[in-house]
Amino acid sequence: MTAQSDSSTSASSPTARAKLKSGVPSLLAVVCLVYGALAAALGASLYRMLVQNEPGNLVTTGGGFVVAVFVVYGLAFMRKWAWKLTLFASYILVVFGLGLSGLYVLSGYPFYGVIATCVSGLQFVVIRYLKRPVIRTLFGVKQAKVKQAKIKDNKNRENEHG
Repeated sequence: MTAQSDSSTSASSPTARAKLKSGVPSLLAVVCLVYGALAAALGASLYRMLVQNEPGNLVTTGGGFVVAVFVVYGLAFMRKWAWKLTLFASYILVVFGLGLSGLYVLSGYPFYGVIATCVSGLQFVVIRYLKRPVIRTLFGVKQAKVKQAKIKDNKNRENEHG
């Protein structure tokens, strides 16, 4: 790769970020829709609990609804805090989904366990997608310092040998 192409993908390059901000990537829009569907489902549950007096955990449902709404808003407007919140929510959903899967299997419903495992797998895909360098750049999140140190070390080695 040339130095010019390296600088165009750098997180510190304002022109690269401006180029990327011209539109929301389609996969990011799909992630936003998934969390929107989650917000709608949690909102319906919250409505049933508050208005129709159905039993349920109000704190968990209300908290999940608020987090999902903030994730949808933040992802749509590409806010830096939304990237972090989405990663956190996705990790929580992975843990919750795998635990739920185990409970389904132990209670004799393996089909529902497979569905819960697949949903957890989709959350792993979301996590992997959000950690891509282009998406990090889009949200203005810098790469980990360890990676930056490795890049500098490699450049120093190239300068010594070349």
